[in-house]
Amino acid sequence: MSGSSAGTKRKRVVLSVATKLQIVERAEKGESIAKLSSEFNIGNQTVRDIVRKKDELYKFVTSSDTFNGTSARKTTKGSKFHDLDRAVFK
Repeated sequence: MSGSSAGTKRKRVVLSVATKLQIVERAEKGESIAKLSSEFNIGNQTVRDIVRKKDELYKFVTSSDTFNGTSARKTTKGSKFHDLDRAVFK
């Protein structure tokens, strides 16, 4: 193990959908992955994963009824029973 932080574990950070969108936009503008990872207190690979899955993220946001409901959400998992959900909420 190298470095002074050997043996210490970083606290798990769960980002909201709005924050993930902000990371994608800033990465597309050319901001470095290292800068974004340190600012949001997440790993470099996590930033790369978020940017890589941007299509999935945009699809989730556009398929939602309102952006207000998705901005506070932290996961992009949908329901297993889409038809049932639509019938219940009509």
